[in-house]
Amino acid sequence: MNCYNGKRIDGRDYSRPAIQIIQEVMGDKVMRIKTIARAAKRDRETTCRIIKKMHKEGLVHIAYWRRGKVGPIIACYKLGAGIDAKKLPAITDAQKCARYRSSEHGKATIKAHQSTERFKERKEALSKAAYSRKKFERIGVRGIDPLLAAIYGISA
Repeated sequence: MNCYNGKRIDGRDYSRPAIQIIQEVMGDKVMRIKTIARAAKRDRETTCRIIKKMHKEGLVHIAYWRRGKVGPIIACYKLGAGIDAKKLPAITDAQKCARYRSSEHGKATIKAHQSTERFKERKEALSKAAYSRKKFERIGVRGIDPLLAAIYGISA
């Protein structure tokens, strides 16, 4: 079992088919494709192709799904026939944002951002806008702009 270009990669066992090596590596353990590839000394794409083929034939099943810190949800496979675990629901952008902000890196980023001059100016502008909105709700146009009130003929 050589590579397409005829080269052999050191440390790989070419005396048996890759499917046998993968079955031996997995044993009774639950593993993801990346871990199987590393243990079998095969590249991830080849291992993925073989595992998908084994899954279609019923030789492996998805024991559970794992959510990483970033990227897609990862399937964890177990040797033998069985019922596949239900796939986890997708995480919303709001949940991702909340998860990031609760992490140490997120907290540090937010703290660094809040110390900038631009952030302080924006916060001040927003508070002025909120004050103007409340004043408008309370006493109308004349509360915001007396000149505009005079144009419209609204008396004080």
